[in-house]
Amino acid sequence: MGRVSIVKDLKDRRRGVAKALTLIENEVAMKLTGRVRVVIKPNFVSAYSHLSATPVECVDETLKFLLRLTDPKELIVAETPTIGSFREAIERFGYKALKDSYDVELCDLDEYGYEEVEIVDREGDPASYRYLNLYSNQISEFRL
Repeated sequence: MGRVSIVKDLKDRRRGVAKALTLIENEVAMKLTGRVRVVIKPNFVSAYSHLSATPVECVDETLKFLLRLTDPKELIVAETPTIGSFREAIERFGYKALKDSYDVELCDLDEYGYEEVEIVDREGDPASYRYLNLYSNQISEFRL
């Protein structure tokens, strides 16, 4: 089971994210071992409202943290907004600067499509799951 860290810092988002990630650094480092692709998925509900999107400062701090722990061949920030376009969102919210700072790929998940994968849940019941093609070469075993 994965761990979660929650930190409250109303004055400095960057400091809050850095502290939260530091609390689970060992677990994250173990998960990154041997990974050649790292995907960060922020949240863009709307391409028009900053209040409905993960602040770029939080993703920036996450990238700094991850790059201290690993050197992946592929570093991807991937999302698609519910309202508006991915292009509008990355421009409006300042995500284009991440591409210059970290050489990350900014990826619109709508461009990848998905596969239907049959899985078995914890109770042993079959379930259908939509798996993004972005990850399709990494499918192994699923547990809910």
